Amino acid sequence: MMSAVLLVSPIFSASASLYAKDKKIKASAGPGGVIDPEGDVKVKQYTSITFTITPDKDYEIEDVVVDGESVGPVSSYTFYFVRKDHTIKASFKPRIYNITASAGEGGEITPSGEVLLDRGDDQSFDIVANRGYDIEDVLVDGESVGAVSTYRFTNVTQNHTIAASFTLRTYTITANAGEGGEISPSGEVTVDWGSELSFDINANDGYDIEDVLVDEESQGAIATYTFTDVSSDHTISASFVRDLEVLDVSIPNDSMKIGDEVQVTITVTDDGGSPYTLVSGTVGGYPLLGFERISATSYLAGFTIIEGGNSYEALLDIPVSDLVISDGEMSSETYELLIVQNSDPIDAQAPVVIQVEVPSVAVGVGGSVILTITTDGDNYSLSTGTMVNGIPLNSSRLILMGLGNGLYELSFVVEAGDANVDAGLLEAIERGWHCRSAYSRPTPHSRKLAGRDRGQQLHHRQIIGPPQPAIHCRLRAAEP
Repeated sequence: MMSAVLLVSPIFSASASLYAKDKKIKASAGPGGVIDPEGDVKVKQYTSITFTITPDKDYEIEDVVVDGESVGPVSSYTFYFVRKDHTIKASFKPRIYNITASAGEGGEITPSGEVLLDRGDDQSFDIVANRGYDIEDVLVDGESVGAVSTYRFTNVTQNHTIAASFTLRTYTITANAGEGGEISPSGEVTVDWGSELSFDINANDGYDIEDVLVDEESQGAIATYTFTDVSSDHTISASFVRDLEVLDVSIPNDSMKIGDEVQVTITVTDDGGSPYTLVSGTVGGYPLLGFERISATSYLAGFTIIEGGNSYEALLDIPVSDLVISDGEMSSETYELLIVQNSDPIDAQAPVVIQVEVPSVAVGVGGSVILTITTDGDNYSLSTGTMVNGIPLNSSRLILMGLGNGLYELSFVVEAGDANVDAGLLEAIERGWHCRSAYSRPTPHSRKLAGRDRGQQLHHRQIIGPPQPAIHCRLRAAEP
C-alpha cells in the first residue's frame, strides 16, 4: 500500500499551524481493490492529502464516492486544504472482457457484435453460411482457425475478436466438342451458384451438328444451350457429322436424242477424301447409272435416253427426283430441284417419215435422181446401212441436203452399171429412220414413193437398169 501524502499549505505561518486541529478522513474500499491510505486518516487542518485507488487483478474501479458524491471511477483523489472531516469510498467490480464478433457477406455469426464476458467465462459462436455460400475462414484474434462452423472461447481473461468470411459456392461445367465444330465457352468453366451460363455450338464448314449431350442426355442438334440457376456440376458435349448434301445437278446444255448417253454432273459437299456412293436418283425420269468421283466436291453419273421415255422441249426445266448419296454411315437428304437450262431438249420419240417423192421423169446415165423426203423434224441424216438403188451410205455419190421445215433432198448421179428401174416400180424401203433434233432411234417401216401429183401414175419415172430394184434408206441423227 502507498502512504498518504500530507501537504502543508505555504500560506499559513508556523505559529498558525500550532493552533490547527486535526481533521479525519474516513477512507474505505469495497471487495476487489484497495484505497491508500485506508481507514480513519488524520489530516492537519489546512493541509492536503491524496488517496490512491487500486483494483485487484481482474477487477476494475466501479466508482469513487467522496462525501456521498460520486467522482467517477478515478484511480486517485486529492483533498486540498482540509478544513473538515471527509469520507471517501471506492467500489470495484469484476473486469468485463469484450469479444467482437463479425461476419462477412454470405453468412452470419451468432452471437454477433460486442459480446461482454466476465473474467473466466466461456462463450461459443456459431458460424452459418447462407444458401449458395460456403464458410471460407474464421479468424480468431487475427489468426485463422479454418473454415469451422463453431468456435468456443474458454476462461476468458482478455478481449478477443472473431471474424467469419464466406465464399460464394462455385460449380464446374465441363464443355467439349468433337471433330467438325466447336463449343463456346469450352473446357472447365467455373460458374457461381444460382447463376446462368449459355453455350454456343457451331459446326465447321462441311459439317452439321449431330447432337448435344447435357449431363449425358441428348438435347438434339441444337445451336445453343443455357444452364440456369446452377447448383451442381454439369457436363455438355457436342458432336458433329460431315455435311452430306447434294448441292447441284446439271447436264449438257445441248440437244439429246434416243440412244444418247447423257453425262450428269453432281456437285456435293466436300467428301473429305472418303468417296460417296449413289443410293438412288433419276433425271427427267431416267435412272442414274454409275457414280464416278472427279473431285472432293464433284461426281459424274449418267443415263441413256430410251425410246418412249420422257421428252422435254428446250425451254422446259428437267426434274431431278429421289437423288440420294451416302458416305457409308448416313445418307443425304433427298435432292429434288429442277435443272434450269434453255438449250437442252430431250426427245425420246421415234422419227416420222411422212412422204418420199421422186420427180416423174426418166433419168439416164449421168443424170441425177432426186428424192424429196418429208419428215417431222430437221437435222436428219442417213443412218448407217442406208442404201439407195444399191448405192451405200458411205458413197460420195449420195448427198442428203436439209431444206428446212422437215424437208430433205436425197440425190445421186446414175452411173453405168446401176440397176435399172422400170417406170412406176421405184420403191424406197425405209428400214429405219434416225432423227437428230427429235432425239430418236430407228423405227422399222416402209412406204411406196409417190409423185408430186398423187393421182399421177409412176410410169413416167424410169431409172435405166434392170427392172424392180429397191431403194433402201434410213435417216439418222446428223453430227453436230
